[in-house]
Amino acid sequence: MINNQLIPLTALEFDLLRFLASHPGRVWRRSELIQEVWDYEYVGDQRVVDVHIGQIRKKIEIDATQPIVIQTVGWL
Repeated sequence: MINNQLIPLTALEFDLLRFLASHPGRVWRRSELIQEVWDYEYVGDQRVVDVHIGQIRKKIEIDATQPIVIQTVGWL
């Protein structure tokens, strides 16, 4: 819930958000999230994680283009 409003999430979005919230401050690779949340060895494009994170951001962030709750860390 945000501001006393129920935020509808798919089961996968909920699982992903719950997992991230239970490990605050931790940086996760896409492959790690797939292993932990999807619970199997995903064979396809790992950017599927980006799609689900993007959907969650649209639902919970004030401005999904400037996320505060779920941030992406760039690698050098």
